[in-house]
Amino acid sequence: MKKYILTLMVAGLLVLPASARANVTEANFKLDTMADLVALCGVAAEDPNADSAIHMCHGYVLGLIHMHILLGKPLNGRFFCVSEEQRPTRDEFVAKFVSWSQDHPEHSSKEAAEGVINWVADTYPCSE
Repeated sequence: MKKYILTLMVAGLLVLPASARANVTEANFKLDTMADLVALCGVAAEDPNADSAIHMCHGYVLGLIHMHILLGKPLNGRFFCVSEEQRPTRDEFVAKFVSWSQDHPEHSSKEAAEGVINWVADTYPCSE
């Protein structure tokens, strides 16, 4: 299950719809906020920083997931789980990420890690 969550997170970020694409600036690479991470993950293929941005996005998210798995406890007080029944396609996964980010602008100024954890915990909560 842990490997599935990790694979899902990375695979889901590989393909972002064109509407989610953002212009990347050098400041985005500091990852000070969730908005910075969304800009990196939503980079347009023709952006001059596209390769660096998408690799930074994948590495950052993958690192958070690894930390979650290694710690075996909630991040920011929250767990997330993806059951086989909830298993989305890549397009569904990306749509949820983009939609949640757009629907929750209050997270755009929060730390990137906090935004990611809030997103996956809201989207894939664990059963009690």
